[in-house]
Amino acid sequence: MKRLNRRTLKRIEEQRARETLLTPPLDREPTDEERREIIASVRHNGGYVEEFGSLKMGPLFEIVGDDVYCTFDGKRVTHCSQLTYEYFYWLHRTFGFKEAGLEHDEGAQAFYGVDGELAISRDYLNLPALGRAKRAYKARQAMEGMGVASYQSM
Repeated sequence: MKRLNRRTLKRIEEQRARETLLTPPLDREPTDEERREIIASVRHNGGYVEEFGSLKMGPLFEIVGDDVYCTFDGKRVTHCSQLTYEYFYWLHRTFGFKEAGLEHDEGAQAFYGVDGELAISRDYLNLPALGRAKRAYKARQAMEGMGVASYQSM
């Protein structure tokens, strides 16, 4: 196991503190300013519609009065960051993106990398974990293409 030095540990702690400050709890009521920001973002992005060839997803969000809801299941959006989390989750859920190397857990409504690290959920997004999962998947595909057994079967 790699030993982390004090500077690295401090950087990790600072990053976690920033993430905590940037993402308000999902169970709290949004302020009027946050509601306006959420609605403006949804309007600006046209409800978040995606098309890949003949496949189409969206609109992902719907404005009802002063609130925004996910069109897939009616979950209420309570902060702007949640728009991104929901977008990534439903994008991967709808189109699969097998090359991303993620495993879907229906009950948790989350995607995990091959190492079990949470990459995407409806209220969390870990871009570094998403990148690691994709690289691991591509490496595994390359090894299998060369006739090398994957590390999981060893």
